[in-house]
Amino acid sequence: MAVRAEQQPQQSTRSFRDTPLIQSFLSTLLIFTAVLAFAVAGLAAAVVGYGLYYGDQVYPGVQAVGIDIGGVSRDEATAAIDERTNAYLETPVTFQSGDQTFQATPAELGVTFDTERTVDRAYEFGRTGNWWTDSRDWFDSLMDGHDVGVTPVIDHGALESFYMSIAGSVGAAPQVPNFSLTTDGQLQMSQSANGLGIEPGETTRNLRSELSVLGDGPIDIATVEVAPAYTEEALDPLGQQLSEIVSDEFVMERGEYQWVLDSHRLDALLNIEIDPETGESDLSLDMDRLHHHISNLAEYAHQEGRDARVTWTGESFEVRSAVDGWSIDVDESVEIVASAIMAGERRAELSTTETAASITTDVAEEAADYGNQLATDPFDLTWSEGETQLGGTVIAAALTLDHDSDAGTITPSISHDDLVMFLGSISPDVDVRPVNADLRYIDGEVIVTGDEEYGWEMDREASASAIAEAIEAGETSAEIIVNEAEPEVTADMADEIEIREMLSYGETYYSGSAANRAHNVELSTERANGAMVPPGGTYSFVESIGGEISTDVGYEQGFGIVATDGGVSTVPSVGGGVCQVSTTVFQAAFWAGLEIGERNWHLYWMPLYGQDPSGMTGLDATVDTSAGLDFTFKNTTDDWIAIVATADGNANRFEIWGTDPDWEIETLGPEITNRVSASQETVIEETDEFPSGYRSQVETAHDGFDVEIIRRVFNSDGDQIDDLVLNSKYEPASNRILVGTGE
Repeated sequence: MAVRAEQQPQQSTRSFRDTPLIQSFLSTLLIFTAVLAFAVAGLAAAVVGYGLYYGDQVYPGVQAVGIDIGGVSRDEATAAIDERTNAYLETPVTFQSGDQTFQATPAELGVTFDTERTVDRAYEFGRTGNWWTDSRDWFDSLMDGHDVGVTPVIDHGALESFYMSIAGSVGAAPQVPNFSLTTDGQLQMSQSANGLGIEPGETTRNLRSELSVLGDGPIDIATVEVAPAYTEEALDPLGQQLSEIVSDEFVMERGEYQWVLDSHRLDALLNIEIDPETGESDLSLDMDRLHHHISNLAEYAHQEGRDARVTWTGESFEVRSAVDGWSIDVDESVEIVASAIMAGERRAELSTTETAASITTDVAEEAADYGNQLATDPFDLTWSEGETQLGGTVIAAALTLDHDSDAGTITPSISHDDLVMFLGSISPDVDVRPVNADLRYIDGEVIVTGDEEYGWEMDREASASAIAEAIEAGETSAEIIVNEAEPEVTADMADEIEIREMLSYGETYYSGSAANRAHNVELSTERANGAMVPPGGTYSFVESIGGEISTDVGYEQGFGIVATDGGVSTVPSVGGGVCQVSTTVFQAAFWAGLEIGERNWHLYWMPLYGQDPSGMTGLDATVDTSAGLDFTFKNTTDDWIAIVATADGNANRFEIWGTDPDWEIETLGPEITNRVSASQETVIEETDEFPSGYRSQVETAHDGFDVEIIRRVFNSDGDQIDDLVLNSKYEPASNRILVGTGE
């Protein structure tokens, strides 16, 4: 019973859920919950799938400065961003300050971009690990996009350089007070003023913001007011001292020399130093600038030491006095001047280094007295046949004064070379030339027609030494030293000479010549006949005929060829016809192969000289003792040679005899060029050299021309031993008649 009693109340009780309405609601709720759970599970699965699908890619909708990099790999995103930023680095960006603008490319500012960091940020978007946050970011980027920008990296050194380059245009430097001098030398102080400078921190932040979006500006330049380093209060204590220093000029002295530092130069030498911690000021000298100034002064403010010197003026020896030298001691002078300026003094004596002259004036005056004594007193020169004087001026000119600065002395000596030169000028008066024996080859024999004579000649070297020794010893005379001069040819040689055979000959014709001309041909031939030349000796035609052509030695008036204005003329001349003889000798020497020395051609060509057997055009030789013209040749054989000359009224013949050297003669030419036609007009000229009634044609018209003849000589071995080139230039001749007008 107890149990039943307990169960009856349960059976009879009814629950609220047991009602039909409630049961229906619960069924519906159960269904909705199941559907909702299923939807949530599907959405979660979709979100998880979206995240897994883009696991190694940037999520869609993500951008970097406008570049869509969603759904691409890191490498692709990196390449796209680099392409855009690299182009941007070369694109100018604009900075602005008020109305002013300044441009520079990001590359010039030292800007680069950290592309790897930018890609990291793009990739990290939507990957926090919180599904709710990440899915919301995915949704937002799909709907509105998401730009992660770029990451600029700035080289602050390059950027600072850019700020400094534009700072002067953007702002102004602060002005510190300073002392200056007015044009009239009054000291004044300028006023301080704040400056305006670029504020780099804020300006750089503005730049970074623009760079992060690859913008081109304008970028605001932030500025800040800059106070001066010090103000007027710091300088006030120095005013009085500075004013005293620059109130008047400062004089630097050395003896009678003075150099001035005016107020402006003094002002430039002063420095004002401000202690940044205490603000106290101090006045000092710029020692480097003062040193530079005195160093420059020392470059020209000095006196070179100069030794005393003795010189010959041409009349006397004069002394240039010694001068002691001095120079500024720069370092010590800088200290002296600096101390004096800062002490308020107005002048200071510079420190100098003295240099005494090595050769004193007293030493020079003693040497000059010695020289002037020599120049005053004549010096006698004697020799066996005469005497002369060596003038004082000559001795003075030969006096050498050796100035030795190391020893401080002047040593006189006579110049040996100068004395030798002087003695050369008087040697013609002292020398006596030896006379060779006159050997002649006559009728096949060598005969002596005049004995040799010995001479003497001055020994200039020995004489100069003797004169110098005498002068230096204080003597007033000396003897000229002469040596005996031997003749080259003596009479004893006649017996040793052998003339064996004829080597060559020359032959010209003079038949038909006027009597006076024929006389001159025959006289000069006679005098030349028999002349002899030793081996290596030189034959002179003029010497062989006596050295003179005049009426005094037997020659008569003939005709000669002279140069006139615009041409040549035949005129009366003593010795006319002698040139035919010299031409004949020349032809003989030419064909003998002997070495030709002096040879002069006629002014116009005379066909007579080109005839056989020895002539050819251009083979002539003229002589004129008044003009110094001669014909010479050298005996280049190893033996004596002799001249055998004849004139028989028809032919003038010169033979050269000696010992045949077995030479071969080769000739080229004559080659005639530059022919000039002669005028055929007859020219009549009057002359008082011949009596009235005289009339003669002295010149016949012939063309002028140039001609070259070459002669080569070969020895018996075939070696060429001489190469003679004869070039002659002949003027045109005219038809000329001389008419006598004399008494």
